[in-house]
Amino acid sequence: MNTYLAAGLALCAATTFGLFSVMARKAMDMGSALTASFISVVVGIPIMFALTLFFSSWGKLTLEAALWFSLTGVLAPGLARPLVYLSIRFIGVGRAMPLVTLTPFVSTVVAILWLGEEPGSALFGATALIVTGCILISLKPEGDKDWRRIFLFLPLIHSLTMAFASTTRRYSLLVLPDFFIGVFIASVASLPAMLLFMPFLPERERFRIEPGGLRMMICCGLVNSISFIVFFSSFTFGPVSVVVPIGYAAPLFALIFTRIWLRDEEVLTWQKWVGAVTLFAGVVLVVTYAK
Repeated sequence: MNTYLAAGLALCAATTFGLFSVMARKAMDMGSALTASFISVVVGIPIMFALTLFFSSWGKLTLEAALWFSLTGVLAPGLARPLVYLSIRFIGVGRAMPLVTLTPFVSTVVAILWLGEEPGSALFGATALIVTGCILISLKPEGDKDWRRIFLFLPLIHSLTMAFASTTRRYSLLVLPDFFIGVFIASVASLPAMLLFMPFLPERERFRIEPGGLRMMICCGLVNSISFIVFFSSFTFGPVSVVVPIGYAAPLFALIFTRIWLRDEEVLTWQKWVGAVTLFAGVVLVVTYAK
């Protein structure tokens, strides 16, 4: 186990995922959240399969490993990615992305109960910082675009889903330490899971794409595929309690990219910035004192 390598990979994933979240906001101006989610996965599958041919040995794949990789894919990106897209659609990048950083806390709890990880007592202080950051981010400033508070449940459900997905990734890589095969199987298994959202979505939020949308969604898919591969690989080298908190520093990068590209579309108040920094401080605290 190489904790420093795991942390470095997770940080790279956080940066690319922050970039992806802002690109996704642009993509959804030209299509539905479900369409963007589906295309973003499909685009990466041929690339991931090609990587398995060069770097993996399919002969080592067991039924147990295949089932665990498939479960991982059903959870994320299958269920989790549409939740991210819908969160961005209904409450914006600046509010959705920091809220999903509840995932490190929930993931660590699941990892303690399932894998027996011991992240240290600093987890309680980090939890307080994360909760405080979420409260600041969820405040609705005067003059902000209208949004319904019920949609705050979307990123929260995403956090719960990703908590189990992250722990499942770590466990699946203990069964078979080949993240290229893992990413490929997870991606394929995620596609039917995404279709589960369709009956519950309004017509406009089902499969819909407008002129110019396909190119943007493909770009989103390429960026997110890189993020997915790097993040998945980090579980090979480090525990959930280290990898997930660093990976979910993405909201800080998302706010930076939002400031650059979406300054006229989303209001970035001081509460959001303080909330994001507070969340990031919680992430740092978890990583610093993790065992």
